[in-house]
Amino acid sequence: MANNESLDEKDNMAKLRPLISLLNQRFQQWSIWNENLSIDEAMVKFFGRHSSKQYIKGKPVRFGYKNWMLCSSIGYCYSFDTYCGAKDSKKQNDISLGSRVVLELLECVAVPSDHILFLTSISAVMNCSRY
Repeated sequence: MANNESLDEKDNMAKLRPLISLLNQRFQQWSIWNENLSIDEAMVKFFGRHSSKQYIKGKPVRFGYKNWMLCSSIGYCYSFDTYCGAKDSKKQNDISLGSRVVLELLECVAVPSDHILFLTSISAVMNCSRY
């Protein structure tokens, strides 16, 4: 999937990042944009060892990878990203994790004001004044 000589050491999904980017590109290429968009998390079941594996108590899938997803109201995925823990960045001190996820996922939307966005967390909405 990726050249081991040029991997980003800070990205735990560096070997899969080209595949994730290609999937997101294809999802958007063949999509019909819906007015209603949703941002939520989805768990991919995984019981092996990896530093990005998450445990969420009380969920049907408790162990695995947490994916943040931008989807239509009928469930079509436009974009996703795997949560790998806290990233080192200067801009992270300015906004919360939820806001950062929303802003990154909305980068693929041409005109965000043409859509109604549904979120599971109100704190993410309060901090996303850009959209």
